[in-house]
Amino acid sequence: MSDNGLPTFGAFERMSGNASKRRMKVWYFGVFGWYFFSSAEVGFAPVLAPRFSTLNHNASMTAASPSDSGFALFPTAIGVCALAWGPQGLVGVQLPEERGEAATRARMHRRFPDLEEAPPTQRAQHAIAGVQALLEGATDDLCDIELDMRGVSAFHQRVYAIARRIPPGQTRTYGEVAEELGDKGLSRAVGQAMGHNPFAPVVPCHRVLAAGNKPGGFSAGGGALTKLRMLDIEGATPNGTRSLF
Repeated sequence: MSDNGLPTFGAFERMSGNASKRRMKVWYFGVFGWYFFSSAEVGFAPVLAPRFSTLNHNASMTAASPSDSGFALFPTAIGVCALAWGPQGLVGVQLPEERGEAATRARMHRRFPDLEEAPPTQRAQHAIAGVQALLEGATDDLCDIELDMRGVSAFHQRVYAIARRIPPGQTRTYGEVAEELGDKGLSRAVGQAMGHNPFAPVVPCHRVLAAGNKPGGFSAGGGALTKLRMLDIEGATPNGTRSLF
């Protein structure tokens, strides 16, 4: 939160010509929408979300228009998440990295090297609000969020469609999803599809468990512990008892 009551939404840094200086750039959501705040050069010490009072008085602030493609970071109950969007919907969602906001931002740059951090479109803002609510215990299944799956194989699309039909608070096993696909022998392939899910938690791979309702793998930061935490937030009891989270 800034000194004037406007919350900073995140910050990123780019090197200036002087290697001992950095220029801070901040997107934040204010009364009139998304704004971009660009400071004059400040010291090298890393500050991921600076208070406005720390920035040089020569800083400039301009209203920013959402881009039809880009990515944005946003806070949730389990940490800083991110999502990327394009003209045809979300192209990816990122759960928190264990090493914090900077690591999540770096992960997005690696996943989407052609996209820049930007204020989200209205559709992306809707998705952000849905993910934030879900990770606070809301029961919305997020099925109204449009996903751009042009880079996803046909088999994985079928698996993800089944996963999206699992309501919050409920779980399925890899075998049960495979049976719904028509072949229980596909259990391992279902697990692999979940491990490559680019849209978690909009595609709720955390609700799909290994045999015996064991957590199985989870590629997000924190691994299976994050998976169990998300299930606990939703009130899921795959083994008949709530977890310790």
